[in-house]
Amino acid sequence: MRFNFLSVLLVATFIWPHHLYAQKEVPLHRLWHKPGVTVIFNGYSLSFSIKNINKALNILKSVGDSTYGTDSKLDTNKTYTYWLTDYPPEVYHDMNEPMIQKGIGALILSSGWVEVRNRKGKKLKSIIVDISTPIYGQQMVHVSCYDPENNAKIFSGLMNVDLYGKDIGIDL
Repeated sequence: MRFNFLSVLLVATFIWPHHLYAQKEVPLHRLWHKPGVTVIFNGYSLSFSIKNINKALNILKSVGDSTYGTDSKLDTNKTYTYWLTDYPPEVYHDMNEPMIQKGIGALILSSGWVEVRNRKGKKLKSIIVDISTPIYGQQMVHVSCYDPENNAKIFSGLMNVDLYGKDIGIDL
């Protein structure tokens, strides 16, 4: 029995779809809007703009997940700070913490629209995003982000599989 390259490739595509999900280095972009939300995770500071959070919520809704609505209802004139732990956390202290950790945080990080500072306050230029293999029938994948210099974990959360590869784009 002979197999040609195309048939082997076709079978591999259906048997091993998890190869699309792996580690990648993501360059971090300059934020166009003042960061309004800071997440402290493992000593690292992750700063998100509220406009990007709302844009990510709209993208999440566009793939059929309306758990968190389309607006964060965060005041752009205020700043918010949340402390997150490795996923799954023992307890959330604010209703926006699960929105960030299980809703839109991984999307924003994987598209690079976040300002990340290490424990010494130095701004990172890139991060490593590790997206786990989706489990058949599950809508969520586990996402971990790391500092490329020392492999310290800077974020751990979930992301809807339909968000994989999506970018929130530039918000001017």
